[in-house]
Amino acid sequence: MVALFESEKFLKVKKKKFPDVKGFIVYDLSIVGNGKVSTCFKVDSDIKNPLFINFISTYLIDEKFFFKLEKQQRYKVRCRIVFN
Repeated sequence: MVALFESEKFLKVKKKKFPDVKGFIVYDLSIVGNGKVSTCFKVDSDIKNPLFINFISTYLIDEKFFFKLEKQQRYKVRCRIVFN
């Protein structure tokens, strides 16, 4: 997760569209067999910008992780993302 939000692609978009956003977001993610995020639920946040929260949710849903799970297996992960 850290590498995802420190990637050049993400930082470029954040700097261009949301340069003044600072704070944290806590998400519950469900990851299915092929490494794809199937659900993304915001648990807590001190960021009040709804456009940024929607951007992060879409960014997470579109992400595919480089590991595979057995058929019908799913991981549920809670992650806290801090933006400075």
